Amino acid sequence: MKYKKIYEYICSNLENFHSINTLEEIEILKLNFIEEGFIDSYSLIHLISDIESQFKIQFNPEDLESEEFKTIGGLINIIMKRTEWI
Repeated sequence: MKYKKIYEYICSNLENFHSINTLEEIEILKLNFIEEGFIDSYSLIHLISDIESQFKIQFNPEDLESEEFKTIGGLINIIMKRTEWI
């Protein structure tokens, strides 16, 4: 349930910047949305802020620099770790 909510929220946000609705879920989870140009640096800051606000979390510098952060599946994992106590 929590996974699906996070997945849908991230996909919905990314749709504002670039269409991903033609991809299969497995492709979306592996999608490196940063390196593949789906989002620019300004939009990334906006996305980070939205996620932190929506899920009441705060990313740390290690999160933002990690390889995991660059993919949608990895980002979901980070958010789930940060929200375990909620």
